[in-house]
Amino acid sequence: MSNKHYLYLYDLEHFSIYRKNEDIQTLKDIENVLNETYNKAIKFYEINIENTDVYIYNNQLEFQKQKNPDITIENVINWWVGETVYNKILAVSPKLETNSGHNYQSILNVIAHEFIHTVNNKINRNCNIWIDEGIALYLSNGDRSKDLLKKFKIPSIEVFNINKISTFNEENGYIFADKIVEYVHDKYGKNKVIELIKNNNYENVLNKNIKEIYKEWVNYLNENYI
Repeated sequence: MSNKHYLYLYDLEHFSIYRKNEDIQTLKDIENVLNETYNKAIKFYEINIENTDVYIYNNQLEFQKQKNPDITIENVINWWVGETVYNKILAVSPKLETNSGHNYQSILNVIAHEFIHTVNNKINRNCNIWIDEGIALYLSNGDRSKDLLKKFKIPSIEVFNINKISTFNEENGYIFADKIVEYVHDKYGKNKVIELIKNNNYENVLNKNIKEIYKEWVNYLNENYI
């Protein structure tokens, strides 16, 4: 990760933002989306959340080198604009023009999304990807469209065992993961969602076998997202 001495500090009550040359309006926009998500997180988790470091990079190469120092401009991953490293947030500037399909607002939303991952990491560093991503989407930038099933295929029952980001993406994880969290929250309560973060075991937490849970979830989707 870039040495803090090479970055300017924008210090907030709950966040320390390190950046090179971000303008004040963009910093304010980052501050606002982080504070909004922080307040949601405090209400949802009901735990103390320590100050979080946020690193904003001028381009995708500089950003991606923080996780992969050997990466070159020729193999930069277009869609990758945000990441969590332990309890730190790394992201490109919202002003950056990329070929990823992201825009200013969506990158702000990614920064908020990554903040939720830092909270999950403090509870369980090995949180199941569908729960980890699902809560991050649920509390930040999930798709709120009510006609999802007209546009996307419901993932298979294997979603509950998947823990690879590539397979997660192939199974429309960024569309449906928050709907798993929403279903558990609405049917079983918030405390069951927190239990899932801690131990990753759907059957023990919900006291049903995985086929029953999957069937319930599919029914929930058909009732709410047609």
